[in-house]
Amino acid sequence: MKCRDGWHGAARLLIPLPWVPADVDTVWLRNPLPYMKQYPDADVLTSSDHLSNTVTDEGLELWPQAASAANIGIMLFRPRADALAKVC
Repeated sequence: MKCRDGWHGAARLLIPLPWVPADVDTVWLRNPLPYMKQYPDADVLTSSDHLSNTVTDEGLELWPQAASAANIGIMLFRPRADALAKVC
């Protein structure tokens, strides 16, 4: 049985560059990198399917009020996130 950890592309985290995968149906209305750079301590940032805002500004949603499933629509993996990936 193969080891599966649910992180497609986890091997991509082994190179020392940030990685921003997005669904093919994602429409970029503005550059997401300035927003992502506001959170330099975050190893992983992801969109979600949460249908209402828990903040009134453009900050990160509040946990656990926004405890919806992660949505792979847009994600950011920083190189140090490799410690979160299961290696088999």
